[in-house]
Amino acid sequence: MNSQKEQVFVEKYINKRYKERLQFELSSKKKRRDGLDRFSHDTESAIDSKKLTLKTNKLNKPFFIKLFRNANNVYVLSDKYLDGKEMSITDAYEYAINEYCAVVICGDGCAVIKSESENTSEYFILEG
Repeated sequence: MNSQKEQVFVEKYINKRYKERLQFELSSKKKRRDGLDRFSHDTESAIDSKKLTLKTNKLNKPFFIKLFRNANNVYVLSDKYLDGKEMSITDAYEYAINEYCAVVICGDGCAVIKSESENTSEYFILEG
């Protein structure tokens, strides 16, 4: 895991009142899952609404690739085995749309959060 990338994500895109707690949870082996679960149930209150540029139920691949065009790889946070990994933009896209848990994908100047609850996925596009 790359704590520096996770810290940048928290500082840039998370609501002020959640920052300290989420940073703690992500840095703790015991609490990491709790931190990531925030994006399954309470994404809208956890994110900085000023950075939200789009909320959608469908994420198309050309848009996703264009969003991360300045990055060779993106950083992925997830409750599954790919947590804390860097991967190509296309692999991250495939992982996000096929995964059944919350996924956070971080790049240079943007992030995508996929929330998952009750068989419904929502994608939150954050920029800035």
